[in-house]
Amino acid sequence: MSPPAGGRPPSRRAPLAGFVGVLLGSLLLPGLVAAAASASAPAAAAPQLSIAIDNGKKSVVQGDRSSYTITVHNIGTGPVKALRITQTIPAGLKLIAAQDHGKSSAGQVTWTVDLAAGASKALHTTALVQATPAELLQLATVACATASKQTRPLVCATHSDQLPAGKAAAAAAVPKAASAHSAKSHWPAILESVGATAVIAALGTMLVLRRKGAHRA
Repeated sequence: MSPPAGGRPPSRRAPLAGFVGVLLGSLLLPGLVAAAASASAPAAAAPQLSIAIDNGKKSVVQGDRSSYTITVHNIGTGPVKALRITQTIPAGLKLIAAQDHGKSSAGQVTWTVDLAAGASKALHTTALVQATPAELLQLATVACATASKQTRPLVCATHSDQLPAGKAAAAAAVPKAASAHSAKSHWPAILESVGATAVIAALGTMLVLRRKGAHRA
């Protein structure tokens, strides 16, 4: 078949380009749809937790045993899997036992727990108070909860016990505060006394001036 007079033969590139376009579309479309769905999907909410730690004491001395209870509560609406709970064991405390399958390493105890929505978990450790520096006033331990594969804790709590140095410092501060309060409470009486003296002096001066005026008259 001869080409039309004065024209070009029909090109075969158009059908080929259309076929390539359809092929690329079929390959790329699923990925584009998945990316769009991922971008539009809401980010997973972080777990909502509360945590507390206590040993039932306010002060300790060398040789005391401290039994700590860590209570973590899932206050969110979804379960939390592989939650990491840690408690620091500071200098001045010697770990005796980490119950509930706790593992001790590098100055802390670690547990891994699962919590259903609304559930709570209590974890326990026992430690012995050792010799502490004379200037150390408080012996503190910290408990934290961290989500799986995360490094930053979601929530933390601390408990502090007063040491003998802290107790002595508090006792020494009481007389100073009492002395300052006593001095402050004496000021009204002092001012009242000064005021009365000033009034008497003023009256005496007025009497002297009147007598001098009477003699001159």
